[in-house]
Amino acid sequence: MTRSDDPDPKNHIEALSSPDANKWDAAMKAELTALKTKAVFTLVPPPDRPKTVIGSKWVLTRKRDAEGNVTRYKARLVAQGFSQRSGDDYSETFSPVTHITTIRLFFALAALNKWVVHSIDVKTAYLNGPIQEELYMRQPPGFEDSDKPHYVWRLQKALYGLKQAGRAWNEELDRILLTFGLSRCTQDTCLYFTHIEGNLIVVIVYVDDLLFGSSSENAIQKLKSKIASTWDIVDNGLVTSFLGMKITQLPDHSGYRLSQPAVITNLLEQYNLVSCRPANTPMDPSSWATLAASSSEFHDPEAYRSLIGSLMWLTNCTRPDLAFTVGFLARFMQNPTSDHWQAALQVVRYLAGTKQLGLVYSSSGNGALIGFTDSDWASDKLTRRSTTGYVFLLAGAAISWKSKLQKTVACSSMEAEYMALFFGVSEAIHLRSLLAEIGMQVQDPTRIFCDSQSAIAISKNPEAHQRTKHIDVKYHKIRETIKDKIIDLNDIASEDQVADGFTKPENGVKIRRTADSLGLIQ
Repeated sequence: MTRSDDPDPKNHIEALSSPDANKWDAAMKAELTALKTKAVFTLVPPPDRPKTVIGSKWVLTRKRDAEGNVTRYKARLVAQGFSQRSGDDYSETFSPVTHITTIRLFFALAALNKWVVHSIDVKTAYLNGPIQEELYMRQPPGFEDSDKPHYVWRLQKALYGLKQAGRAWNEELDRILLTFGLSRCTQDTCLYFTHIEGNLIVVIVYVDDLLFGSSSENAIQKLKSKIASTWDIVDNGLVTSFLGMKITQLPDHSGYRLSQPAVITNLLEQYNLVSCRPANTPMDPSSWATLAASSSEFHDPEAYRSLIGSLMWLTNCTRPDLAFTVGFLARFMQNPTSDHWQAALQVVRYLAGTKQLGLVYSSSGNGALIGFTDSDWASDKLTRRSTTGYVFLLAGAAISWKSKLQKTVACSSMEAEYMALFFGVSEAIHLRSLLAEIGMQVQDPTRIFCDSQSAIAISKNPEAHQRTKHIDVKYHKIRETIKDKIIDLNDIASEDQVADGFTKPENGVKIRRTADSLGLIQ
């Protein structure tokens, strides 16, 4: 494996004139061979009636591992689906992908049950999905048939770029997995499970990447063999990376560690901060109020949006300690100022000193799902709305978290805490249902910790009085879950509230304590 910092070519002309021309040429020819093998198209004369003939282009990328090393050169022939007409060239287009929370729950369960985890990649996955519509596409640039250069392709199967391609592949994948005896979850339709020789196997699907978890490696191999008999796959064996996350199995099958050092390294290089002095915290608590009212000019809003997007991916995958700061800065993507830009760069400098932090799910961690909810009343200086924060832990680390501005103004601290509690309860119900679907029924109530005694009081004692009669009825779902013993609501001291860092910025000492509580370990 080699490491290359050269940008990926923008088209086939640029690729075939680069130092890696032979590798790119081989990749494009391999793609065309796959299209012919899978009977994706037939070469036909142009239609003799008004009919859209869409274009195509090459998308060329270097595939890298979790450390940033180039593993292969990949060419995709992509249809220019933007010219498709609704109702004629396509109808439904939605295709699901698994939620990142489900992936973290999967690894927490893998740690607790000492599962082995394998991964596969289905080659040219979209090309396996048959399409029903009559579609025509021009021949790929640079590879036209010399005898029939004016002919077009009549597409029989989905091609990358078609508006219905993802849906066609997902429907075909679902059909095949169900014929293999797998069951599909309703809480996350990209989560499947089955039993082979008495061993539970849990399967996660993210487009063409599949994860398999089971206590029996032999059972996993049998299921992979079935899939390999249907599609061409790349068998990655024991998982080491997934969606850009580095997956490390701890010694003696004692757990899994999820981190993103390569993503952070790329950010540091992109913004020339490799040798910077690391920041102690993602955001200085003292600068929070001034950032909300900042009016300084900034010349490059696109650069700000790009940086926030990269930070959001880190936050959503493995770095819950960034949740509040990145969520706060994302509020200004429409019209950022230079102060917001400097605040975003401080997050990158904080990452420079915490690059190796990762979520560690351990077999010795707490096997019970526990949650924490909190709010910061009227914290937004512009709208006076409150911030909701919640986090759920399993196997010693966070599996689900949220930091979000509430949609309505809360009239009191109690009301803000009560609304935050509702969103935490809703997430607990979802996680419990997900576990129950794969046969891991949660018998005991899920413990949720809140540091507002007044919010706990109105949750357990549904009194009607002046301070609560205006609260939307949906929030009172909390009372029903407590009555049905789904949730066990507990008081906690504010200094021990793990979700506190999801509602406001913290200083260096508190952010390190929060990171430890969330299972973020070097």
